[in-house]
Amino acid sequence: MEDELYIRINFPEGLNEDDLSIRYIFSDTLEARGIGTVVSMGTGEGFFDLNLILDNFEDKQSEIRSILESLNLLQNAELIPG
Repeated sequence: MEDELYIRINFPEGLNEDDLSIRYIFSDTLEARGIGTVVSMGTGEGFFDLNLILDNFEDKQSEIRSILESLNLLQNAELIPG
């Protein structure tokens, strides 16, 4: 069964060029590791977000959190299953 996951990364100081580059690194890593497929990405004032389709959120949650931690994003991340 496929799950959808909304991931939002908040940047209280605002987004900069490096943050936008990290967005692509994060999404590419999710897909390269076979965690899921990114179906949309966006930015807003002080955040970036993406929607991911994956096979089973519960099975992949720790790996997603590990990637977020390695990119120093975990503390500002929201993972919302949908």
